[in-house]
Amino acid sequence: MQRGFIQTTLLIPILVGILVIGIGGYMLGIRQNAEKMDQPQTIFKDTAKTDDIQSEGLGATGNDLISPKIGETITPQENPSIIQNSKPAFSIRYIKDTTYTNIKISENSFKSTGKTLYKGTRVILISEGDPFSEIEIDNQRFWVFSSDLVINEPSTTKLSDIIKKWRPIVAYVECDFRDTNTNQLYAQGRGSGVVIDFDSQITIITNRHVIVDNNGYQPYSCRIKLPNDNTTFLSQKFTGGGTIDIGLIDISNPNTYIRSLTDISTSPLNFCRQKPSLGDDVIILGYPTIGSQTDITATEGIISGYDGNYFITSAKVEQGNSGGAAILVKGDCYLGIPSFAKSGSVESLSRILDINVVLGQ
Repeated sequence: MQRGFIQTTLLIPILVGILVIGIGGYMLGIRQNAEKMDQPQTIFKDTAKTDDIQSEGLGATGNDLISPKIGETITPQENPSIIQNSKPAFSIRYIKDTTYTNIKISENSFKSTGKTLYKGTRVILISEGDPFSEIEIDNQRFWVFSSDLVINEPSTTKLSDIIKKWRPIVAYVECDFRDTNTNQLYAQGRGSGVVIDFDSQITIITNRHVIVDNNGYQPYSCRIKLPNDNTTFLSQKFTGGGTIDIGLIDISNPNTYIRSLTDISTSPLNFCRQKPSLGDDVIILGYPTIGSQTDITATEGIISGYDGNYFITSAKVEQGNSGGAAILVKGDCYLGIPSFAKSGSVESLSRILDINVVLGQ
């Protein structure tokens, strides 16, 4: 063998070793690349920004985010269904003129409940019919004549119109108290009253203290005058007593004019059947001592409270206009008899005797 040359017997094992090592390295590289391809690849990730979005958010929490997280699978949401109110939108109506409610007995039979609905009262129309319509007020359902309902709220009656309407039946009353033995005049009483018809008897309704003195005696006679008539009516027949402050003066010689005032077709007398609410406006008509004796004086106030058979009012009532007419404005009706309350006593507020107590209702 010559120097510088590798012997054939040694060259073959060396070449085989190199070939084995090369092939093994090549296979190992292919395997590593294959494993990398099987793993998910992250395109972009910024932890700080993701946390900021979750904390500041487009909503209160991370669940309220408008956009899903990268790689997150979401289920498409269906459009929310629209829930319609099953209760129909009832129409608002107003009472055209003072009327009464009814209840339904049968399909074509109705009965009055006696509940008064005053002009301008707001009601809910449930169903409209002929001649009755069903309404709701104060969470109660009633029936009224369809002709009593209007769409637009009727105009409020002016105070001047109410006063003008009631003025003719408000009477000036003056009574003489005489000693039955000597016929000597020892006292006079003044007040106001209202002309009414009690069982076909023309009567002036007033306060008891107008026709009864401090000792319980009735007057010898009383004189009554009305604002639109020059006649002076003389009476010597009186009724009054008991604990209720009411007095009655019978007119024994009524003329045509005073009779016309009590005619049911022309008389303004309309009794209030429903209890007034606190704050309701009231007008007192009468002849106070500081006012005229030939025409009425009007004072106004509100219903301030209740006291048994009486309504307490802030309207001014003094000795002259007590016994006159207390008119409830919202119903344009006769509420009762105003009674005088002395200032400086337990209270200075005046009282109105409920007319329904007087009528025994």
